[in-house]
Amino acid sequence: MKRENSWQLTSCYKKHTCSKATKIGIMSSQWLSKAFMKKICENLKIKLRSLIKKAHSKWNVDLTMTKAARVKQQALDEINGTYGEQYRRIHDYAAELLRKFQLTGYPCEHAMSCIRKMCLDVKNYVNKCYRKQTYVDCYQHVIYPLNGPNLWSRTENDDVLPPVFRKPIGRPKLRRNKTGDEPHNNGPLSKLARTGQQQKCSYCFALGHNKRTCPRKRKMEAAAKKNATAQAKKGAKKGAGTTRTPKPNKIPAKTTTQPATRLQPKRKSSTQVGGSQESQTSSKRARCSSSASQPQPSIATVTSPSRRSLRFMAKTPPRAWKALG
Repeated sequence: MKRENSWQLTSCYKKHTCSKATKIGIMSSQWLSKAFMKKICENLKIKLRSLIKKAHSKWNVDLTMTKAARVKQQALDEINGTYGEQYRRIHDYAAELLRKFQLTGYPCEHAMSCIRKMCLDVKNYVNKCYRKQTYVDCYQHVIYPLNGPNLWSRTENDDVLPPVFRKPIGRPKLRRNKTGDEPHNNGPLSKLARTGQQQKCSYCFALGHNKRTCPRKRKMEAAAKKNATAQAKKGAKKGAGTTRTPKPNKIPAKTTTQPATRLQPKRKSSTQVGGSQESQTSSKRARCSSSASQPQPSIATVTSPSRRSLRFMAKTPPRAWKALG
């Protein structure tokens, strides 16, 4: 630009030549202790190398062992408190133990350890209400039983009626009302999730999948379908020349029971005998001609299973044989 002091870039090289900085002064031990506070709360005995790896993978910062130790110690001091603060409130802790002892009547484990170290008897520091003699003195008198409701005397007061029972609308509630510290059904602790469990297939008994997504079952089903289609084509080619006809049903003739007393037939004359013989021969010829005119049923050929299908049946369970047809 004219009459103004300015500058202009003539060329630009995008290649980066400066070294990569792995030590950043902004990330102090105090800041890192706040960043690692949640991780150290989960595991108070966490190793320093795991903190160094976490800082390198997250922020690309190389921590030394001494800095990682300072970070861990500052986080622990924030969680548990420093030694100076703990010793400063030791009298408050003793007062709390004494208040608990006054409320309950028996010393806590810290007071018992102090009493034993001073070679004193712990029984002298326990309240009298917890001793056996006090229990015996309370129940030394006889407790007489009361009369049952059958022996009660009737009073002049009116009878007290129970409250009116009203059935609420809808399905009755089966679950009880839970308190605040109990997990509810809508939270993550209501039911056991299957995220960490390993599935087992009931078909091939392998881990990592179930029966619905079993690869071996899919291969077997595909092979069975191919074999079924191939056998169907072969059967269609072989049975193209032969026609199957249904077999005639053999209906048994009705048997009539004859009476016990048989009547003797009358003797026929010679003319009647000759006429009956001619009628029988004619009926036999008519039957033979009708049977010859009717089509005879053809014998259906049954094909035996091939070797491939027999091998498939030997390897697979019986429930997979339906695919063969």
